[in-house]
This record gives sequence, structure tokens and C-alpha cells, in this order.
Amino acid sequence: MIYEMHPRHAFVAAVLAFALLSPAAPGASVAGFGDVEDARYFTASVQWMVDEGITNGTSPTCFSPWDSVTRGQAAAFFWRMEDRPAAEPHPFSDIEKEWQQEPVSWLFTEGITTGTSSSTFSPDRTLTRGQFAALLYRLAGPPADAPTHPFDDVVADWQQDAVSWLFAEGITTGTSATEFSPGDPVTRGQMATFLYRYQGSPVVAVDASSPDCGGPSPGDGFNSLFIGHSFFKPMATEMAVLAPMAGFDAHTQEVVFSGGATGSPEGLWLQDTKRAVIQAELNEGDVDLFGMTYHPDYPSLTGYVNWIDYALAANPDTVVFVAIPWITNPVSYTAASYAAALDTAYPAVAHPLIDSLRAEYPDTTIFAIPYGLSAGELYTRYANGELDDVTELVGSNGSGVFRDDFGHADHILEDLASLVWLQAIYGVDLATFDAGYDWTIDITTIASSILAEHDPAYDAPWR
Repeated sequence: MIYEMHPRHAFVAAVLAFALLSPAAPGASVAGFGDVEDARYFTASVQWMVDEGITNGTSPTCFSPWDSVTRGQAAAFFWRMEDRPAAEPHPFSDIEKEWQQEPVSWLFTEGITTGTSSSTFSPDRTLTRGQFAALLYRLAGPPADAPTHPFDDVVADWQQDAVSWLFAEGITTGTSATEFSPGDPVTRGQMATFLYRYQGSPVVAVDASSPDCGGPSPGDGFNSLFIGHSFFKPMATEMAVLAPMAGFDAHTQEVVFSGGATGSPEGLWLQDTKRAVIQAELNEGDVDLFGMTYHPDYPSLTGYVNWIDYALAANPDTVVFVAIPWITNPVSYTAASYAAALDTAYPAVAHPLIDSLRAEYPDTTIFAIPYGLSAGELYTRYANGELDDVTELVGSNGSGVFRDDFGHADHILEDLASLVWLQAIYGVDLATFDAGYDWTIDITTIASSILAEHDPAYDAPWR
């Protein structure tokens, strides 16, 4: 049985297929898009969507199969699949994009959606697999009762009939034999597959030749600008060494630092001197990669928006990332509770932040770096007696995971987190990369595992 790919599983499969770097899709690109490979589970589905005029891709040569689908995009896909029917205007005040007006009006008129409130549809909110099941079920009738699905993780009452019907009709096979993953985002590749199966999987002739997927790629290296605090600076600084070692000889960088909350995007914007230094770098107009970090004292989009607006004015093609650090005061936690807190906090912070920024800047490549999870991995191994390289949790000059109770990184944490940065930014296969770090534990494998577990919807598109 071939199950539809969970984003995490799809990413692992993709990594195994790549060599050192994949700035564009591998050779056998099809369906008019450079990032749709032949013989993927979604290949024929995407070709069908192209043939039927349901998708234009995310650019003329990119489909972005691993990206999440928003509610507004789902509305457009459904509406186009149904031949663009006319409908009375919807009542939602938050539908501003012209291409969403008619699709959302039709969904509302047909009773397929009631919105997220009486006056909002939330078009930029990510659509989950469970929500998708309910929408398609309503579009289809809803149909007569179907045999109960086999998925242990579908517990919400409103999802039961819809998922049972999807399974009975062969529209879904789940992400495993016992899981549907109803809370996970629907990817564009999954959406294409679901709609294609809903239409009976018609025979298509797959276009066997496609141009490279357009958009940014690392090439020989980015001209980079990194701005952040003390939980960010060591990794940013290390990129000047690691990127050329990995073959990106054209990599250049500037790092602007300020401690604590003052190193957050908004904190740096509020400082006249630091703001002027960063603006001077951006004014040169040659920044390919602009990296920022996060601090909980400034959780809003304000600082990010200020900087991205400023960056794009002189650097319209720049790529943006947000690197999410670990939680402070690790000594206040047990190893297990610290790792659990990080595993919970990372998606809670990173996913809505990246989703919101992508909605604000749909033509800009924006991704996340989950390097903060490195701290939880090392703390866990230390507590389990598996970290012979250090003698204490808090030490100095290489003796600890952290160098103070607040959580500043000692050397092994700096090195592990830097490898996460390298793979996240440049797609380097760490299994074939030697950074020269002299640790007994294989931190390259740990770094790779962190990124293998990362939701690929929030990766750089060339990874």
C-alpha cells in the first residue's frame, strides 16, 4: 500500500534522492513545473490540474507541491474544478484578493463553508487535512453513510463521516494504515491528489519535459545579512566558515548583533544606531539572503514587516529566513520537559509567523530554521548519559552544553545548531560533509534528524 505522503515522510524520501544540493528539482521534471518530478504520487494529479485549468502554479514554472494550502487557495481550487460557477456575493469582510471573491462566494452560497465567523473567512489561514475532508464531503452531497474509517487519530465528531467517506471512495489512504493526520496542513501535492481521485483519476498524458523551477537558488553562495541576538549570533558567524567549506565559495555575510530582546527584529528597528547600520547594508542592493530571529518580548509581525519592507525596496529578490532559538533558562527544566517544551513551542511560534509573513509577501521566499531544537536534543542525550563530549550541563570552553544558566550555547551546541543552519540554508547533505568538528557523538546525524523531522512546508524551496 502506498500512502499519501505526510510532509515529514515526503521530505525524508526527497533527502535520500538528493546528492549534495538540489537548487531545483531533479532532472525528470514534468507537468510544466520544474519542481514536479516524474513518478511522484502527485505527478498525474498535478498534470490533470494543469490540463483542467485548476492551477497556474505558484509561478510559471513552479508548483510548490510541499507548500501548505490556505483556505483561500482551497476555495479557488474547488471553484475552478467545478467550472467556475456564479454565485451571490459572500458576507465576509476579510476577503480582499480579487481572485478569491467568486470562489468564496460560491462556497458560501452552496453551504460548503460558513466561514470562521459570521463576517470572516480567514483566507490566509492554513487548511488542515481534517478541514479539507469536511469541505470535500459537503461539496459531494454529503454522500450516503460509508463504512467507518480505520484511523485512530480522527477523533472529532465533525470529521468522522467525511473521513470515512474519503477512505471508502479511495480519495485518501491516510498517512499510514492507522493515521489520517487530520491536524496537519494539506500540502499542494496532497490537494492535487485528493481532487484528482475525487474526479475518478482520469487518464492524463504527462508532459515529460519541463523548465527549471524559477525563483531563487543558492547558486555558488548567498550575499547574506544576519541580524539577531546572542542565541543567534554564534551560528550566523559560523556560516562564514561552513558555507565555503561546503563549496559555496561566493558566500559572503555581515552580522549585526544586539543582546536579548534588543536583537529581535523590532528591537533592532527601534535602535537608531543599529537600524542605520542594517539599513546601510540593505541600501547596497545586493543582499540575497536576509536572516532574522525571534524573541518572545516582540511576538508581533511589526519588526519583521518593517525590515522586509525596507529590504525589498532595494533588494526585491532577497530570500528571508527566521531562525527560531531555544528556550532560555534550561536548568529550570528536566531534560524531558525541556525537550517537550521546545517541541511544542517551535511550531506554535514558527508556523503562524512564517504563514503570516508569506501571506503578507506572497512573491518573497520566506522559510524557517528550527535550530533551537538542537538544545533539546543535546540536553536529552546529556541526561541519558550519551554525551561523553561534555562533563556538565552548564560549563565553559567546551565542557558543557550551555555556558550559563540562562542558556547561552557552549561549543557543542553552537556546532550542532550551526550544522542545522547550513543544511537549512544551503541544503547540504550532512552525511557527506565534514566540518572538522572533533566530537565523539555524531552531531551531523543529529542535525540531519532535526531537519528530517521539520515540516517541509517551512523549508527553503530548494531543500
